[in-house]
Amino acid sequence: MYCVNNSSGDRLILYFGLGAYQVQFAFEIFAYAGIRLSTSSVANAVVSATNWYNSTWNDIRVVYNRRPTNTWTLFFNETQIIQYSDPNWSINLSGSQWGFTTYNGNSKFTSYIRQLEMTIAPSSLPGNNILSGSYTVSASSWYNNNNQTKGFNAFADSITNTANGAMWHCAWSLYSGTVYTGGVSTTVSGTSYSGEWLQLQTPKPVQLSSFSICPRPDASLYLIRCPSNFVIAGSNDGSTWYLLHKATGVKDWSSADKYFICNGPNVANKYNYFRLITMTLNGGSGNNAVNIQNLNLYTPMSLNKAITPATPKGLLDGLTWKYFKGWSNNSVSHYTTNTYRNIGRVIDAININKMTSGQYPNNVGDTYSIEIFGYFRATVSGTYTFSLNSDDGSYLWIGNNALVGYTTSNANINNGSSTYGIPVWGAVTLLAGTYYPIRIHYTENIGNNDLQFGFIPPGGLWTANGQGYYFSGTGLDSAFPQESAKIIKDLTNTNKDGVYYILVNGISTPIHCLMNDCYDGGGWMMLMKGTRGSTFQYTSNYWTAKNTLNAGDLTRSDADAKYDTFNYSTVKDVLAIWPDIPSTAYTNPYGQNGGSIFVSDGWTWMVNNWNETTRTTPFTGFNSFRSPHQNTLSYTQTYGINNPFRYNGFGNWCSNQGGAYWHGLSVSGSGYNNIRWGFVFNNETDNFTSSDAFVGIGMGGPNSTYSAGDWYGTAGTVGINRSARFELYGR
Repeated sequence: MYCVNNSSGDRLILYFGLGAYQVQFAFEIFAYAGIRLSTSSVANAVVSATNWYNSTWNDIRVVYNRRPTNTWTLFFNETQIIQYSDPNWSINLSGSQWGFTTYNGNSKFTSYIRQLEMTIAPSSLPGNNILSGSYTVSASSWYNNNNQTKGFNAFADSITNTANGAMWHCAWSLYSGTVYTGGVSTTVSGTSYSGEWLQLQTPKPVQLSSFSICPRPDASLYLIRCPSNFVIAGSNDGSTWYLLHKATGVKDWSSADKYFICNGPNVANKYNYFRLITMTLNGGSGNNAVNIQNLNLYTPMSLNKAITPATPKGLLDGLTWKYFKGWSNNSVSHYTTNTYRNIGRVIDAININKMTSGQYPNNVGDTYSIEIFGYFRATVSGTYTFSLNSDDGSYLWIGNNALVGYTTSNANINNGSSTYGIPVWGAVTLLAGTYYPIRIHYTENIGNNDLQFGFIPPGGLWTANGQGYYFSGTGLDSAFPQESAKIIKDLTNTNKDGVYYILVNGISTPIHCLMNDCYDGGGWMMLMKGTRGSTFQYTSNYWTAKNTLNAGDLTRSDADAKYDTFNYSTVKDVLAIWPDIPSTAYTNPYGQNGGSIFVSDGWTWMVNNWNETTRTTPFTGFNSFRSPHQNTLSYTQTYGINNPFRYNGFGNWCSNQGGAYWHGLSVSGSGYNNIRWGFVFNNETDNFTSSDAFVGIGMGGPNSTYSAGDWYGTAGTVGINRSARFELYGR
């Protein structure tokens, strides 16, 4: 909705219902300068002071929960503004309607509605779980051949199975501790998952956008028999499975149903088999069987086919291109280990000049590479034929291979041995209304250069113009993740910190990101966070294994968590924030508050180009014994930030000594105070085997096993000398 106030116009009204049974949301301009809600039973029940006529586009979302309370909630740009319950209101009249009206009692205003979308949902959950036809329920096992434990019980009623004794209860003693020990496995998108499964076959293919799990209601059992690590998969033949959702470390179960938004790479596709696979349970005594009272699957449904479905949240027109210096030599890793120098979006790909808005003209000698990524929307079902024409090499992937595991050998189009002027073609069958991930690599090694790509739609002609077909995600919709927070920042220039969907190892993964410019320009993804304790001490396997911890905690609250961004995302820069070390209470060697950058959140450490000229995963970087700048490994570092006393992140809260000192990564050795990132000191000048002070993240060795903090022994300057909280980010 868009509105400009011209001389105090009156109001725009969004209404539901008819006559005496009507709900009105009045977007006031003159009388209240806010939004007010009224129903047939209570006039002017709620008023919000939100100044909404701001001469820009705003998202207005209304959620109605048709339960005894009849609750109406209005979200303004995804922030809840007003909510009201009226048990007397009803919309059971034939001919009821909804729409917009305007009332101009004083002067005038200008307003626009860009797009409309309506869905129906059980209770307050988005989507629709009603689809007519025959359903088939199956399960890998059930307990004691008892009808009360068979899989069909998990699909009784709408949200919660009212028969408390009826549930899906898998066979007994299949889990040891929390881990599945039976013999059932399912291959999903190329990965084998071992665990008991519950399956529903629907009458026809549908898109699964979200789901909820209602656990066994017994207070002593729902905490231990609910899934902790699990996946949801979709299939159209009951044999070949595609990943729709992956969850790890889910611990916050209660007796209520728990709602999930699908985060997998295939959520835009339709399937008629859906399988929940449980790899590990929540934990505790008696946790040797999965118990699920209800599994609710939700699929979007349009109520008015005359309404054009809204563009998914946060999608931008055009595919995203990224420019890299240097010839890739036809290696896909060139784009994950190097850092892009420029970024933009392409709709018309008739040549490299048009594609990059003139920034990189064709047939001008250079050595560079370009990666293009985004989503292709099929407008009709059928065979689409794509083409690449380039000087030098180019490759195209569409579908699952465009997300992860893409190689030159599995490309839909392999134009590595290119002859410019002779296009190379590749055909794929696509489903109307479905968005498919698409990736293109192009590399130029001196001489003439150009790239042209396009496609032939079913029954159409070749075109290089992808208007209406090419889109880029901005991390706001789980179905359209972007590859990093830095790309989102560069595409949108957003300053809004919060949760964004990042493509991590082929999975749409919600991650808390720092986007505000105050964080050295923003674009940071959370990798790990730690409370004051020893969870992430130096020898913890959270540093050495590709696992996660409390990955569902997407906040900056005081807790321990580790995310898959640590395991798989390649980063150029690292940032640590120390929330319980005030930025104004200490100074660095240059007399500045805050550390590497000044923010109100806490003291900061930052290292740009932490792996010198290439990006690497935090998993690799924090397991590599080295200095931030790898000029030397001598004990007393005098070069730049390798010397703690020359590093702007070093503060007078840090204990230290003046003999040997080192700012290092994954510092370890016999008798050392070990550390994953930080400073090690000794009053002797030639060794660290008798280190008397060290500071940082991932501490270990003979003196301290803090997750993070400061430790002091003797013969130097004492700092805070305690454990500390930390947040670790990469970009």
